[in-house]
Amino acid sequence: EQVDVLFQPLIDPATGRIVGAEALARSPIVNDAQILFARASAGGLGERLSRLVQRKALRCAAVWEGPLKGLGVSINVLPADISRAGYEDWLLDEIAAAGIDPGRVTAEITESALLVDQEAVAERLSHLRQAGIGIAVDDFGTGYASLAYLTTLPLDTIKIDRGLVADIV
Repeated sequence: EQVDVLFQPLIDPATGRIVGAEALARSPIVNDAQILFARASAGGLGERLSRLVQRKALRCAAVWEGPLKGLGVSINVLPADISRAGYEDWLLDEIAAAGIDPGRVTAEITESALLVDQEAVAERLSHLRQAGIGIAVDDFGTGYASLAYLTTLPLDTIKIDRGLVADIV
């Protein structure tokens, strides 16, 4: 219970309205989520930590009331998650157990997750998308995936890393 889930608002740039929130793992033990997950993985607890954070995020979003009710929630999916056989079924079971509409959920994967096993990852993402879950690539431009590769995946959103576009003009 030393890991909390905080939510960062997702804002529609055209309207300025909050359209959802991204779930982020935070802990008083370690300030940086990447270090937290690296330590958990080194201790053989990476999968458990990832599932804990995803479960907490889904259950929190399921009970949002007032102006938050119905907002989308984005959860970060680790490369190890999406490369694991059966992960997509686990996630769908968690969504059902939380009582949240799958259409409110977006699974965010990093570019490195796309390089693991292209065919298997594409199949798992397709399964999730067919169930109504949005699929996003987070931090695109920090790794080695090409734009051509992205066309083979069932993606709804590409979140481009600031470093890729900061000096584009």
